[in-house]
Amino acid sequence: MQAVVNFINNIGNIGGLIGLGWAAWGVWDLAIGIRRELDDKKDKGIQSMILGALLGTVLKAIFSALAAGLQAIVV
Repeated sequence: MQAVVNFINNIGNIGGLIGLGWAAWGVWDLAIGIRRELDDKKDKGIQSMILGALLGTVLKAIFSALAAGLQAIVV
């Protein structure tokens, strides 16, 4: 059962990394938008940063809570 808990926790870690990558992509878009003075790139960059941060936080929190709940049941 510990392997299942570790697997679920790793899914949360991967979800956090996906959110971090999405936010980093948003920073890149924002930087390009500022440099080239493109309003749509600026908007897309800000939106991607916010969505990436939310996605990473939510996925990490959900799967960490699920793993902690399973850990409590197992013990």
